[in-house]
Amino acid sequence: MPGVGDFIQTANLAISIVIVVFTVRVYQGTSDGDPLEKYDRNHTHSTNNALEETGTRLLSDLDKFCQCGEEILNNICTEEQIISGCYDISSNGNKNLLRNLKFDCDSLPKDVDLVNPNFHEVFELKFDMVNKMALGILIIYIAILGIAVLSLFLTCAVLCCQDCLVVIMVPLTIIIFLVVIGGGIADLVLLIIMMVNYYKGTTTGEFLDYYQDCLPDEYKKDLKQVYSDLDDIDYNMTVLVVTNFVGMFLNYLGSCLTKKKEEGN
Repeated sequence: MPGVGDFIQTANLAISIVIVVFTVRVYQGTSDGDPLEKYDRNHTHSTNNALEETGTRLLSDLDKFCQCGEEILNNICTEEQIISGCYDISSNGNKNLLRNLKFDCDSLPKDVDLVNPNFHEVFELKFDMVNKMALGILIIYIAILGIAVLSLFLTCAVLCCQDCLVVIMVPLTIIIFLVVIGGGIADLVLLIIMMVNYYKGTTTGEFLDYYQDCLPDEYKKDLKQVYSDLDDIDYNMTVLVVTNFVGMFLNYLGSCLTKKKEEGN
């Protein structure tokens, strides 16, 4: 009957396949750059309500502006400005496109401008670095897979012609060992760099929360495709990270069992 070691090896193989599949998905999903930056370049929002002209500025019924003499400031009047003679010219005091985010939105570094979209400035997705790390992980797994195939080929070859291959087996074994060990360390380093870039700061997860909880409903339609794409990437990234840590645990467990078996003998 298959032992625990055989089960761990099979599970490791399955985990490796899952890691490769989801690394490819993350790589493909981040290959086209920052979707928020593209959205910001290609979109300017307009309200459904009529605009009224004030001086040389057009004010929507959702905007808040402060007039100081002839100058119109794109913000709510501060107490100091009111004391100095400025006054609020907002057409609707209950709404604000330049939102001061509250509740779960307080963690954002600055307000999102829905008139002139600046999502990529608020949410730094860092897809360029994530994409490079995903590519590096793929190269490592391809190298390890190539070594595994080579090892299998050499094993079969030794059985057929032992005298011919025994001379080259020693250096090849050393190379295989270095690639496997070095690849494992490099994979861990690249994964950590990827996670730091993906999760540190105000990134994809924060945008998904913002879209769901903070973005006014009238603007969700335009951003629906961006949200869907980023949600898919976030799912793929989550699976990739989880399976990597599961694989590390299985490798550690396998090493412990091997060591215990050697001590028993």
